[in-house]
Amino acid sequence: RGKDHQFNSTVGSSVMYSDHKGRPILVPVKSSFAEGYDPAEYWAASYGVRRGQISTKFATQDSGALAKQLSQAALQQVVTVQDCKTRNGLPISVDDPDNIDSYLAKDFGPYTRNTLITPGVIGELKKRKINKIIVRSPITCEAPKGICAYCRGIIEKNRLAHVGENIGITSAAALSEPITQMGMNVKHTGGVAGVGGVATGYKLIEQLTSVPKSFPGRAALAKIDGTVENIKSAPQGGQYVYIKGKEHYSLPEMKLKVKVGDVVEEGDPLDNGLINPAEIVSYKGVGDGRKHFSQALLDAYSGSGVRLNRRHTEVMARAVVNKAQVDANDVIDTAIADDIVDFQHLQSQYKPKNVIITTPENAKGKFLTKPTLHYTVGTKIKPSIIKDLRENNISQVEVEETEPPFRPVMIRLQEAPLYGTDWMTKLYARQLKRSILRGTYRGETAPEHSISFIPSLARAISFGKSPSGPPEY
Repeated sequence: RGKDHQFNSTVGSSVMYSDHKGRPILVPVKSSFAEGYDPAEYWAASYGVRRGQISTKFATQDSGALAKQLSQAALQQVVTVQDCKTRNGLPISVDDPDNIDSYLAKDFGPYTRNTLITPGVIGELKKRKINKIIVRSPITCEAPKGICAYCRGIIEKNRLAHVGENIGITSAAALSEPITQMGMNVKHTGGVAGVGGVATGYKLIEQLTSVPKSFPGRAALAKIDGTVENIKSAPQGGQYVYIKGKEHYSLPEMKLKVKVGDVVEEGDPLDNGLINPAEIVSYKGVGDGRKHFSQALLDAYSGSGVRLNRRHTEVMARAVVNKAQVDANDVIDTAIADDIVDFQHLQSQYKPKNVIITTPENAKGKFLTKPTLHYTVGTKIKPSIIKDLRENNISQVEVEETEPPFRPVMIRLQEAPLYGTDWMTKLYARQLKRSILRGTYRGETAPEHSISFIPSLARAISFGKSPSGPPEY
């Protein structure tokens, strides 16, 4: 099946090729294949061919490594309960096709909470002029460990997942399968610079999951709430944006999204660059971080021509964006100050001292103590959140005035399995010496019947059998 760029190279001109590292070859190729290249053009095109050959050789190993990391990160996304009983979910347009086979989180029209969303349900809601619904999602599941079947929705063979079923591995496989082709597709472009964006798609997925210190093409995010006071050109290119006297730098290739006088909140993008999910988690909390990470993955795949179901990226977002650093010894019983712990477990165990039940407007500046929509415990209530809550008919929230003793963080994909209390499962990942030494002096355990299959498989006594007692979820 021919592509547009292949036809263009045959009857038109490719103009520019890039080398094996993606750097442009500064020799214009003005001729077509039909006309024939002169020696200089042939030399430039040969770099493109070399890039295609190299990408083919490395695509399998690079994509395989990323696929392995995705699987290890999603390893513990096991169905632990049939229904976590949450009434939270994601506000989604009723037209989104990925709503099919999910469950309603609230009552809409004639349909009650936990109604399975089918094409018929969607049609009836549209007839009643309902444009947005709240859908149960892996992002908003309140299971302390793993995930519940209802928040995942209907899976293969038109059924709910059974307790003990590992849906994380299924989602990781769905994300992994297209990655190899993304890397190998470079050879089909002949190394023509800027064609298709498929190689960028793979690199983008790797960048989103690896949380690099240097984030290429990054967006400038507001570091503080306030009004844009001034915008100045930077001597090195790009622009400085000043908010309450604080300087923010926007890269030269970026286009600003704000102007003087605009009101912004901490974590809002100031230009059209690529948003680092780790920054969103730091500024806006785990809930917004998961939502952004899931959408960023969907966009990266769709930019490479791959159609994914939203729930696969939501399962991965729950697996990857699920950590917090505690600031005190008494936050939960399994952690001391500065430990990084599973956020979902922390959220289920955290007991605030002074809970206030109030309206969203009166909660401004306070911190959530109970999840609401996709916003998680510890999220600071700001005007944009108040607006979102009101648009979705949330009339009251539970908050506290003091900042909670923990901070949400995002860990690199390859390091995500290294944080937890199951020492044996950590050995399934990497940094074996560090993991076993840490497990020894922390007194970590490895329960045989838990959300990890590693301890049970290691003993190989009751693997594959139902436990005599309840699983240690």
